[in-house]
Amino acid sequence: TYQDCRNEWKDFFIENKIRGKNKGSGGLKNDLEYFIATLTNKIKSNNIKTTSKSSKPLVKYSYHNILRYFKHMVHIDNSECERIWNEEGKLSQTINELKVKAEKANNNQESNEKYYFIHIRDWHDPTNPYQYPEFQNFGFHCIKGSHGADFIKPIEDLITSDSLEQYNIVIDSNTLSCFAGTELDYVLRTIIKNENLLHGNVEMGVFGLVTNIKVKLLAYELNEIYGYKDINICKDLSAGFYNKKHHDGLDYIEEILGIKVLSLEEFKSKFNF
Repeated sequence: TYQDCRNEWKDFFIENKIRGKNKGSGGLKNDLEYFIATLTNKIKSNNIKTTSKSSKPLVKYSYHNILRYFKHMVHIDNSECERIWNEEGKLSQTINELKVKAEKANNNQESNEKYYFIHIRDWHDPTNPYQYPEFQNFGFHCIKGSHGADFIKPIEDLITSDSLEQYNIVIDSNTLSCFAGTELDYVLRTIIKNENLLHGNVEMGVFGLVTNIKVKLLAYELNEIYGYKDINICKDLSAGFYNKKHHDGLDYIEEILGIKVLSLEEFKSKFNF
């Protein structure tokens, strides 16, 4: 059953209860293959048989079969994960550099720079019937309070930084829009008012997941609906479901919306860190 497979997945990848000589030795691909073999053997041992009319194998898996069957469609593939979360720690290093820069600038009264970090996260309630349409499209994902909705550690460290507490704002979103049903518009207007800024003088940097959905839609809303013009997307720290989807999202942002898409080095130069 679906719940059985979820429990097996949790034991294998989260709790590390299932161990073997191949577990963890060859990266995610080998781990998945070993997990599938383990699950297949368990199914066989439970004497689950195909009907006499079927000549198909007892268990047949593929990445797309699993997605289609379990309808868990919010998934970043391995190559995209490795691209933004590489061995050199590109993502962690960049967030830490931003944190250091913000601490210096925000605590310096003579500085004309202020850095605010707005963290927009999917935060879904499976008991809320109004959220079912998204569950039907993408499956259950980012359930509030679950491991799947947690921030990654570098982001969590930034959010919990004592020196930047007032400059970190978490926005919980349960639709494809980052504005609908959230306080994002109010938060942005409050920051602009408190810092005595003009609407057109706000510089915005955006990166995250998923390029072809929420990053693209956020860029659209900021630009077309709320009138922010200095928007900068960091392509090296954003990821799509897979690489083509990532570039599809970037193409729309750059070619249709006319919003700047920057490399990591260009992004650092733009925001002076």
